[in-house]
Amino acid sequence: MRVIHQIEIVADCNLKCVYCPCNKGLTRKDNALFISDDHFDKALRLCKAFEKDTHELWLHGCGESLMHPNFLDYAVKTAETLEGVQIKLSTNGILLTEDVIKVLAENKILVHISIHKATRKTAEHTNLAHSYGILEHLGCIPIQSASNWAGQVDWPDYAPKGDCAWPKNQWACVLSDGTISTCCLDVNPKKPVGHVDEPLEILKNRIIWPVELCESCHLDPVM
Repeated sequence: MRVIHQIEIVADCNLKCVYCPCNKGLTRKDNALFISDDHFDKALRLCKAFEKDTHELWLHGCGESLMHPNFLDYAVKTAETLEGVQIKLSTNGILLTEDVIKVLAENKILVHISIHKATRKTAEHTNLAHSYGILEHLGCIPIQSASNWAGQVDWPDYAPKGDCAWPKNQWACVLSDGTISTCCLDVNPKKPVGHVDEPLEILKNRIIWPVELCESCHLDPVM
């Protein structure tokens, strides 16, 4: 692996959408649906080791990161540790209050907001994010480019075809229990590539290969 592309802060959500694997529940070791301080610090240390090849880091996985009570601490620590890396967050916007937005703006963290279950509160938070200059994307992916998560949920699949950047760029994702996954869609990985508790020198030599899920994905695993 060459890059930690995502750190999953929370493997749970405050919405239960039928087109998301979160609705079925996610499997994490010791039921660690919220990342621990120890695992986060180890994940961030990995990111720092791979910093020269890292252009952006997403502080989310298959869940709503803003549910974590320590999210803002993690966000600030990440921005301070990886000064040359663009930090991003994908959220449903429900918990994106002005206090949260101010911290994100102070640390130049960009947000993508999904409006597939938009409420008046979501609209207010979206407008605030825009006014603070941190709103990079606003969309409704389940409708605009519906995906069945490589066959993991019962939903139409007309996401655009293309090449998958994960094996090509040797990206990896740290899950909330510290497991290191090779794919952003493989929410319950059967063959993880490692764990943040392992020595850095060993993890740096792990190769990101296509996984079983690649066979049913809309993206082609290009090495």
